[in-house]
Amino acid sequence: MSAERWLPVVGREGEYEVSDHGRIRSVPRERTKGGVMKLRPDYYGYLFTSVYEGSKRVRLYAHRSVMAAFVGPRPEGVVTRHLDGDPSNNELSNLQYGTPNENALDSVAHGTHVAARRTHCPVGHQYDEGNTRMYQGRRHCRACARIRSKLKHAKSAYAAIRRWAEENGIPVHPRGALPLEVRRMYAEAHDSGERGAA
Repeated sequence: MSAERWLPVVGREGEYEVSDHGRIRSVPRERTKGGVMKLRPDYYGYLFTSVYEGSKRVRLYAHRSVMAAFVGPRPEGVVTRHLDGDPSNNELSNLQYGTPNENALDSVAHGTHVAARRTHCPVGHQYDEGNTRMYQGRRHCRACARIRSKLKHAKSAYAAIRRWAEENGIPVHPRGALPLEVRRMYAEAHDSGERGAA
């Protein structure tokens, strides 16, 4: 492990310093003896410590402080990326400025993006190798695409599902939203029928 380097926190020079290992310390001064400060995670896991700005308490984030001190001010329109996907790893070697789009792609690659964790499409088909098509960086359900293509001549997919539900004695409100369970049943019936015909 390399020797820890400390630089003043930008905008709080003479009060706080930040290290390239992601730690923050208070500088000894008139009413404080100084020392390394405890970092706490916020709701998303980013580490911060609370400091006073006049009489107001504000959060001093470790990743932002490291980048500002060791790399320079954050350009407009970019964010600080954690290259390994761990928001608690604030070592300089793990941080980089990037666009929000690059940051989102990082979270998809690390499997931490909310959409990347989904195992099934909204209708209930599983995202597996045979049923998933990648397009413009997003997953698309092949079973749903097959159903949509069968319905392209119908006035609307909901109208077709309502007709199917009526024909099969499944109660649905004539003008209300279609329950997800009814849409799943319709998708399964049409998907299995198509596979059987193939």
